[in-house]
Amino acid sequence: MKELLVNSLADDIRSGDKEAFELFYRMEYANILHFVRSYLGDVESSEDVTQNTFLQLWARRENIDSGRNLRAFVFTIARNNAISILRSRARVGRLEDKVNLEAFCHDSVTNHINALSLRDLIEQTYLKLPPHIQQSFRMSRYEGLTNREIAKQKSLSEKAIEYHMKVALKLFRDKLKDYLPPHLG
Repeated sequence: MKELLVNSLADDIRSGDKEAFELFYRMEYANILHFVRSYLGDVESSEDVTQNTFLQLWARRENIDSGRNLRAFVFTIARNNAISILRSRARVGRLEDKVNLEAFCHDSVTNHINALSLRDLIEQTYLKLPPHIQQSFRMSRYEGLTNREIAKQKSLSEKAIEYHMKVALKLFRDKLKDYLPPHLG
């Protein structure tokens, strides 16, 4: 549910709502600080990068896409800011910073940020399903029930449950196609 709140804040921040920005800042400051500090190591630089990240978010608020995850957008800004610090440190020859730079530029960090967006897409798509189909989907995918078991609990036919699953999976496929780059869709 936190993702839904963050997404509703995205539109408000994009339109210049300072209170929405302050709420988002309070919600995410510690997360961004922890993320950056795990690579930079020292508190002072990490706090500077975190502050700069939120300043950049406010300055670039018109670029916020309500169709994408605001947290992923902010983590990407933070990552890029931390990489800049690590690159400048690596130029002066600190081995530790070179190792941190390589780790921070690794695909797993990007994949983690992308996972935030994907999780949000799944939640938004799920909420677009009609309630009776949401319930069937939840029972199947989260509770592990078979179509027969779901049909029995809901007093419906197995064919009706199969139809619910077909509708849900089609919507998820369609949304995923919109999300993936063209060569992967």
